[in-house]
Amino acid sequence: MANIRQVAELAGVSIATVSRILNGDDRFRTTPETRQAVLDAASRLHYTPQRTQRKVRLGCIMAVTAEKYSDPFFTSILAAAEEECDRQGASISFIRN
Repeated sequence: MANIRQVAELAGVSIATVSRILNGDDRFRTTPETRQAVLDAASRLHYTPQRTQRKVRLGCIMAVTAEKYSDPFFTSILAAAEEECDRQGASISFIRN
């Protein structure tokens, strides 16, 4: 299996250039020829990116006053925040003043 260094070498560009082109970085400016050279090299070498998943532990602490917690508007916002944190696998803690 080819790696990003081999793609860069075959295309005649830096590893950073290959990475930014293959990751679709729309802020990266390059010539159409360079972009095509990288895509051709990746295709020719049958390059497939190695995707590593990092596990991230995320937490959220919210300080809430008694008035806001009893208000239906703020209660719905807090409920939605808690629901999304749960969906994302994050923990949420409320501190009520």
